[in-house]
Amino acid sequence: MTTWYYKYIDDLMLAASESNRYSDAVFALDLSMGGNSHSSIFSRMEEYNGVHFYFSPEAKPIALMFNATPCDQPSKNEIGNLLVGDATLLSRLFP
Repeated sequence: MTTWYYKYIDDLMLAASESNRYSDAVFALDLSMGGNSHSSIFSRMEEYNGVHFYFSPEAKPIALMFNATPCDQPSKNEIGNLLVGDATLLSRLFP
């Protein structure tokens, strides 16, 4: 099984700021790899309490940079929406 990474931020303002940093990191990694990093990050807001972030296995360097913890692949209900990265990943994970 391929390792995913997870981080929960229980402050919506901090989560919004962090999501921008995650997006920037994915773009930088993708640029450094000639557009082929295939890194993706998904987010799911939990009412008004916080945000769950899931980093694809290809986003491992970014996940580690932001202290995300290893986890199993999230389910379709857990994963939320694509924040940044490969737009086809969701349809490939959950056909």
